[in-house]
Amino acid sequence: SLQSEQSLFEQELRESPLYASKFIRYYNYMNNEVNGLLFADSLQRVQIRTYVRDSLDINGLFTSGLWFGTLNSLLALYDNGTPYHGDFINDMSLLLKRASTSRVYTTLSENLFAICESTGWNDLEEQLAYFLINDGRIGEPTGRLKMLMTLFKLGKGSKVPELNLGALPQGKVLLVFYESGCNACENEMQQLKGNYPFLKEKGYEVVSVAADRDEQIFRNTSESFPWEAKYCDFQGFQGEDFTNYGVIGTPTFYVINEEGILQSRYARMANVMEIIMNE
Repeated sequence: SLQSEQSLFEQELRESPLYASKFIRYYNYMNNEVNGLLFADSLQRVQIRTYVRDSLDINGLFTSGLWFGTLNSLLALYDNGTPYHGDFINDMSLLLKRASTSRVYTTLSENLFAICESTGWNDLEEQLAYFLINDGRIGEPTGRLKMLMTLFKLGKGSKVPELNLGALPQGKVLLVFYESGCNACENEMQQLKGNYPFLKEKGYEVVSVAADRDEQIFRNTSESFPWEAKYCDFQGFQGEDFTNYGVIGTPTFYVINEEGILQSRYARMANVMEIIMNE
């Protein structure tokens, strides 16, 4: 009897034009299905993925108050080691295509980038950036989304943008973005200083751009650098050069050839030295 009443109730929800009926369906699905993903068997996972990929009303979900809870719970379906990890961006791209407004589309894009970044899914982050760039619905990205899309648009073989703070030297350039006080930066910049004579022998000019906001801190750190081109606009990661190069973490090294073409991008001097030594 209860099962029969439940079936009738669910049918009424599906047929009702009221938003309340949609909300109840979202709420029930998240609590009964999505929240149980950690304990779901393979058949249940297939059913949940099929529903999310093909049927989930992303526009209604956006205004339901269940947005973040649903997205976070779904991560168990796509986590590392699961059968659908590599399908995450493909499935999410279908949700993005169903977004009816730019606000829903942009918010979902930003949230997906945040998920990839916080979980360390760098390969999927790159796939998402390429989808957004090719999809073209975000004509003028802002904030972190702009930096991430710029980062992946500026790939190997791309012409690098001019620096806002100063012209790039003629010839081969090693451009480094860093921040004073950053432990990883301190270590890598020390290695850069130690390898500077070798880089000069190889024909490289070094240019550094700091994310510092305090002028005295910048001067105290940069005065020991043996190269001449040392820049900082004291705007932090919001500085124009950081934005134009899509820098989302420091240090970041860009190896640029004589024609101003990006050869590679690394976070560690060891990788930079490996590629330069093999030239």
